[in-house]
Amino acid sequence: RDDPVVSVPTVGPLPVQSVDPSDAVASPGAFVPGGTDTPSAPGSASASASVSAPASASTSMPGTGGPSVVPAAFLGTWSGEMVTDKGLPGGTTTLTVRPAAIGQEATTSRNAVSGLISISCEGAWTLKSVSDTRLVFRSRLVRSSMPGVCTGGADAETLTLQADGTIRFTSADPAAGNPAGTMRKVTGAAG
Repeated sequence: RDDPVVSVPTVGPLPVQSVDPSDAVASPGAFVPGGTDTPSAPGSASASASVSAPASASTSMPGTGGPSVVPAAFLGTWSGEMVTDKGLPGGTTTLTVRPAAIGQEATTSRNAVSGLISISCEGAWTLKSVSDTRLVFRSRLVRSSMPGVCTGGADAETLTLQADGTIRFTSADPAAGNPAGTMRKVTGAAG
């Protein structure tokens, strides 16, 4: 069957005139027409970041039995425009990175796509691995503003700290078009 083409105003500086709803996708737990609200099976993506808790990250985490291993430079709320691997706008993603130990779910996400209708997808992220400049998470969908339009999450959500203080976000979420983008800090350290 042919899906209608829906005109969607761009959320960033991308020159996209219209988006075919079957191709319009966004980041983890994000808008995907015909998507699913159930968590996806873990993917085959692998992360090469090593677990290395910096000496400065020694905050004890209640209930985890271990210290936070998240470098202070990552803590806080970040926001940025996402683009899929097909060059389509993927909405605005906002992340709040909190102190966490490996295996702890402490980071949250919200992806919003606006156009003829507004859609938001909220996720919870579990820390998988850490280095001084990279965090890798597994995400899961927590809430969708509209049933069936968000992916279930991804096995590898990667945040890489850049020299200019921004974060490069990449998602191994094929159902969402493997979105990526640069994120800027909105607020300081999250507790």
